[in-house]
Amino acid sequence: MDFRESTVGERIEALRRRRGLSRKTLAGLVGRSQEWLRQVEKGSRRMDSIEVLVRMSEVLRVSDSSLLLPGFAFSGGRSGERVGGSLTDHLRRSLFLLDVYPENLAEQRPDAQSVSTLATEADWLWGDWVASGRRFDPVGRKTSELLSRSWQVCEVLPCQCGDGLSPACRAHVRMLLLMASLFSRLAEHELAYFAVHQAARRAGHHSVTSPDIECGPALAHALSRLGYSTEALPIAVEAVRRHRDGPAGVLTALHLSVAEVAAMGGDHRTCERYLASAEELALDQAGRSGEERVIGSASVSARKALCMLRLGQADLALHVAEEVRAEEVRAEEDHPADEVVDLYLALAQVWVARREDVTALLTLLRVERVSPDDLYYSRSAARLLDTLQQSALPTVRAEATSLVDRIVPSSWKPS
Repeated sequence: MDFRESTVGERIEALRRRRGLSRKTLAGLVGRSQEWLRQVEKGSRRMDSIEVLVRMSEVLRVSDSSLLLPGFAFSGGRSGERVGGSLTDHLRRSLFLLDVYPENLAEQRPDAQSVSTLATEADWLWGDWVASGRRFDPVGRKTSELLSRSWQVCEVLPCQCGDGLSPACRAHVRMLLLMASLFSRLAEHELAYFAVHQAARRAGHHSVTSPDIECGPALAHALSRLGYSTEALPIAVEAVRRHRDGPAGVLTALHLSVAEVAAMGGDHRTCERYLASAEELALDQAGRSGEERVIGSASVSARKALCMLRLGQADLALHVAEEVRAEEVRAEEDHPADEVVDLYLALAQVWVARREDVTALLTLLRVERVSPDDLYYSRSAARLLDTLQQSALPTVRAEATSLVDRIVPSSWKPS
């Protein structure tokens, strides 16, 4: 069985057989009938209780995510044991609840006004996520709320609206992609994959003509982070093919996505080819708009530096990083928080590798200004801060320690 494509019921059945349990035994242990379990395993009934799901995971000796994630999380660990686990658990359970079908859902039919409000709230939340000063916890909890509301609407109203997705279904896809982005920032790549996988299933063929719900790059990124770079690269390339006639900005981002996936897989030739095409597209975009935008230089250069580091070409990465420095100030004003943070973290990695601790620290202070939560939750940022706290320069050590203290959310500090 390919667990990445299996249903919840198929995974339950496979794990039950692996543990040597009969259907009757497992059903009895979770307080349900044998017929109920048979229907869940065969896909004719949906899981209807999160409590039963948790109990089943305990009986099968796996994490509850193992039953709902497509085949990656069979370690039995729990995210609550990690830094940031509270937020991760909250987001994870929001995804789980999408497979728990309330019995009275069909009776809840929203009116046009509530659907319009939902779509507007989703747009606002997306804006909050890409803005400077974003905070993971409030964005994550609002994402969970809108994900649940949009899913319920999608279950009782048609997802098709003319030639595209309905406003509620589009909002649902975007919330899944936002949640995937959150999971990626939290280094929960299995959960990010699952969220994007759900988004891709819901978006279907509509992503071909709607770049804002294009799931290919996010899916490829999540797979690469899980070590499936060979499978990820064709997905990223296919997204480029689908939108080859799209706006230059969209194509630039898609070409950069292919380059990053190729770099994670150690594919030098493909990475360099798509970086070159991204640079050409960015220059073309700058020429048509009348002024050079960040995506025409800083974003492309930062990703190029990061790709070079992943490919082991440190000298070239340092050279590229020098080109980025002139664009740093404009980046904060002109581009989404994700790209600015990636730019600065890429630079910080370069400066640390070059043993320029002061420059690296100043770069991380810029990340704090744009998104302090990225410093707190990011594992790469944590490694950089650990290194700077051991710097040979006393002032750098002191300021790095002070920065660590500032970015810890107040809810995590002892009272």
